[in-house]
Amino acid sequence: MSEIKGQLLGIVLVAIIFGTVATALGVMFTNLTKKAEEKVSEILTSEYRAKPADNSLDQQLQSY
Repeated sequence: MSEIKGQLLGIVLVAIIFGTVATALGVMFTNLTKKAEEKVSEILTSEYRAKPADNSLDQQLQSY
């Protein structure tokens, strides 16, 4: 009976560790994605402010 309890405890511990690591990685990737989006939008808005849209594709994209 104690072998089964030990195996169950091991399974529960592995599940807890896996959940903790998965949550930490999810939060980390979410934060990195937000930072990357902010940098890209910052660069794009500064470039579009620096020069006007001179071709039709840029004008179509800006109209959306």
